[in-house]
Amino acid sequence: MMILIGLRFIAAIGLGAEIVTGYAVVNEFAPIKRRGHWSGMTAIVANTGAPITLLIASFMIPKFGWRSMFITMGILALILWLARRHFPESPRWLLAKGRTEEANAIIQKLTTRGLYEKDEMTHPDEPVSHISFAKGLFIAIVAVSATLLCQYTFTSWVPTLLLKQGINIVDSISFSAIMMIGAPIGAAIGALLVDRTGRKKLIVTAFIATAILGIAYAYERSTPGILINGFLLTITLYILVASVVSIYTNELFETSHRFRGAGIANGTSKLLNVLMPTFVAFMITQVSASFIYYAIAALAIIAAIVIGLFGPETDQKAIK
Repeated sequence: MMILIGLRFIAAIGLGAEIVTGYAVVNEFAPIKRRGHWSGMTAIVANTGAPITLLIASFMIPKFGWRSMFITMGILALILWLARRHFPESPRWLLAKGRTEEANAIIQKLTTRGLYEKDEMTHPDEPVSHISFAKGLFIAIVAVSATLLCQYTFTSWVPTLLLKQGINIVDSISFSAIMMIGAPIGAAIGALLVDRTGRKKLIVTAFIATAILGIAYAYERSTPGILINGFLLTITLYILVASVVSIYTNELFETSHRFRGAGIANGTSKLLNVLMPTFVAFMITQVSASFIYYAIAALAIIAAIVIGLFGPETDQKAIK
């Protein structure tokens, strides 16, 4: 068990870094007018992994054991490493560091391929988003923490909560897999709407919808109701994952400290997630599982208020 815990710790370091660098790199390369679209598309691909993983687990674990899932992840990680060995440096980061010649070489290739408009990187006409690092960090920590705490608590603990309602472990995993189909759908909705509605309007609306559905789920008892409500709640949660984690958080910071700000925000949310199992276990054993959904609703409302009052609108704005 100690070896397993140690190896999971190492894997968690890599996965935690991927959340920051994977989304932020796409944000670095995306053109201003399509930044939300491309970052949202990345979220669709990323979050499709959740239902696929649950479906694979429901098939492989009964037949091949839990070790087969770790072997599968290791093979996929090696494929990813091979695919990105020669990935170019961010031209925005190179420009911020004064390495203009290297940046221009990359920009020229991207412009030739039609990703950038001419002079977009060097002379953007769009308004520039100005926000202090401290304010951006505060908003990012609240937004990312609320999003990932709500998402993690619901998606990770659904099988356990279903068991508390008398549904066996095999069925609970299958129920979770059905609900998690909402993950790529939610990410797709976020990617589709984020450039049309603006960041703030979409994020605040999704947080409010999450709060309403979370409270409603606490009172749901029928099997169809559990599946439908859980499916809808998963959609709203992954609209937030796509719009907050993939897009909005990275747009709150200038290029010179984008990875730092996104890293601190995501790191804080992960530290809070470390404490969440203790809270959830206490609620289940000592109070009531329903309070978990009240907590999700409360976090969502707090985040909606903070972003609504203090968050800047970063849509269609250059970020230097």
